[in-house]
Amino acid sequence: MQKVGLRLAKPNNLSSFVTHKGAEFKCKSLLLGFLENELVSDVYIHSFICEEDGEAIEAEFVSSVKWIDNSDKNKKSYYIDFNTYEEDFFLDEATSKDEFLKRELCF
Repeated sequence: MQKVGLRLAKPNNLSSFVTHKGAEFKCKSLLLGFLENELVSDVYIHSFICEEDGEAIEAEFVSSVKWIDNSDKNKKSYYIDFNTYEEDFFLDEATSKDEFLKRELCF
């Protein structure tokens, strides 16, 4: 059985998320999951942390996110599909677990 690690991330392009039932929650933090191997290559969003009460909502219940376009001077935001948003967290190449945990995650 493979061991799964979790890491807190605070992406600057996330405003809120929407569940499959249509409820929307403000969110500034999420938990990233990764397989604890010698090298980390597979990273995924495990859950979203609600800003209001700190409750973690597992990613499987999320349908979309409200994404902030940081390249836009007015910081416009758009609703995008969860799977499209999750692609931002994929690693380009495998890295050591220690390096991954130290790395600043900027999105």
